[in-house]
Amino acid sequence: TMASSRSIAKVNKMMPFEVSILNDPVVVSSSTGVITDINQQFQKTFGWTHDELIGQNCHLLIPSKFVRKSAHDRKLKGYSFGRESPIIGKSRIVPVATPEDGEILVHI
Repeated sequence: TMASSRSIAKVNKMMPFEVSILNDPVVVSSSTGVITDINQQFQKTFGWTHDELIGQNCHLLIPSKFVRKSAHDRKLKGYSFGRESPIIGKSRIVPVATPEDGEILVHI
């Protein structure tokens, strides 16, 4: 929708750097979990295209066997309202979904 496109553009303007110059795979999301940018390395590594992900909720990247969308969105919303998260910002290994419903383990 037009409103979400404007929101994405606004978030991207606030980014302190251009993710396309980074060598590591990068996905950027808004505080509500909407994917606002990915770099070329993310596309090469995981097989997603820019058009498939921009504007989508980041839980699309969680393998289907793990998806509890409402729980993920609720936790993200709580974190964006200042609640401490036991997971966000912590180093861990997580699976990232590929478009073919496969998964690749990554260290974040």
